Amino acid sequence: MFIAVEEHHYHVNVIGEGKPLVLLHGFTGTVATWNELIPYLEVNRQLVLIDLPGHGQTDAEHVSNMSDVCHDLKSIIHQLGHDKVDLLGYSMGGRTALLFVSYFPEMIDQLILVGASPGLSVDKRVEREAQDQKLANMIELEGIEAFVNYWEKVPLFTTQKRLPLAKQKQIRQGRLAQSPEGLALSLLTMGTGKQESLWGSLEQLKTETLLVVGEEDEKFVSINEQMHESLPNAQFRKISQTGHAVHLESPKIFGKIVSEFLINSDSI
Repeated sequence: MFIAVEEHHYHVNVIGEGKPLVLLHGFTGTVATWNELIPYLEVNRQLVLIDLPGHGQTDAEHVSNMSDVCHDLKSIIHQLGHDKVDLLGYSMGGRTALLFVSYFPEMIDQLILVGASPGLSVDKRVEREAQDQKLANMIELEGIEAFVNYWEKVPLFTTQKRLPLAKQKQIRQGRLAQSPEGLALSLLTMGTGKQESLWGSLEQLKTETLLVVGEEDEKFVSINEQMHESLPNAQFRKISQTGHAVHLESPKIFGKIVSEFLINSDSI
């Protein structure tokens, strides 16, 4: 279905019945990102899968920052008839989820962050923003295939080379299907360089939170260990022999961890 928020039209898939769990994909992802996890997560849950701006079938070209996106997501959740949901986000989707709960803590019961970050210091943000601008220019000038060829070689995704060839091909086809203008928009409005730092406010976040990282994703292991120390109500899980995209590289283990977290939280 498509849900309108003013001039924006978000592509949303709603699966199953029960307490709603909203899922937010990472950069170059879509609602299809979560396909392998659906059997693990749909038990007693209504899954709400959303294509974020610049991705998939969503048309939200007037988004100017992550705050805009969070307010759009709030409207989508309310239009679906929910006042409170659980929220799961991966990478860019995880950063968005963390910002969302900082704005609207009363709307989130349980928060699950996968390979996520609370942002960068001011000096590092300036540097990252310049990098994001350069990458956005490359996408628009050289096209989607040149970008995907580059993106697949980023060290963050090295561990994905161990995936079966059929799965690697599926991930590549998903990336190639994206709009170059959309991905450029995403970088310039939702890139890490554009994200406000939440490090100073983590101690105020009381939401029950699960932090998940792949053991081989050393940068995000360190970030999430620090987050775990700051968040007052967080659990931290590190999955062995796995890199940044935990949900793609170890879907069965990840699905079990998330479902157990949600079930245990429901019983409290």
